[in-house]
Amino acid sequence: MNRKTEKSMLEDQLLQQQLENNILEEKMRSMRLQVSHSFFPKTLQYLIKESEKEEDQAIHQSFQLLDEVWNYGIRTTGTDHFVRLADEWKYIHNLHALNTLRFNQECFVDFHADPAVMDVQIPKNMLLTLYENIMKYADYQNKQHPVQFWVEQKNGEIVLEVENLKNGKIPFQEGGSFRIGHQYIKSVLVYNFPDSHRFEVKEDGHRFKVSIQFPFR
Repeated sequence: MNRKTEKSMLEDQLLQQQLENNILEEKMRSMRLQVSHSFFPKTLQYLIKESEKEEDQAIHQSFQLLDEVWNYGIRTTGTDHFVRLADEWKYIHNLHALNTLRFNQECFVDFHADPAVMDVQIPKNMLLTLYENIMKYADYQNKQHPVQFWVEQKNGEIVLEVENLKNGKIPFQEGGSFRIGHQYIKSVLVYNFPDSHRFEVKEDGHRFKVSIQFPFR
């Protein structure tokens, strides 16, 4: 075996290890969010019941949404790297509803989904990562130019796209959180669809667009 071949094999092994480490890191992040399994849901149920006594429906709705978000996180904890697209789509809708309440109805995202892809299995936390980047980098309080979030199919593949104006507060390409999200998405795509995926990030001075494409599963 020549040195070039040995070097190539070593590079492949290091890449594979890095991909596995990135996925493991994301799984640990999800687990840390679910500490104290009994305390949190029981407290939420108590707050939901108490909020029913109040006239402020926004408080009651907030607790109900938090309960649904928590339950989804518990259900999807495990070794399976894939989830039903419809389930994670509902999950980010619940998160968005919470943010809409938090920002006094000033959180504008237009969601577009092809019903034909709702039962497709997708990598876990893929949609969540895209939504988190919206809340980090997008000008989501711009009513005239709302964030656009698409889920559709093209030639037997899933296409996920997000396009929006930047908020101007954080340099997009330099943000540490973006690098983590970027690395996670790229790692998952390379790990599960090594030769059949597309991941593009385009930006200019005012807006950015993220495009992801991978086969049906």
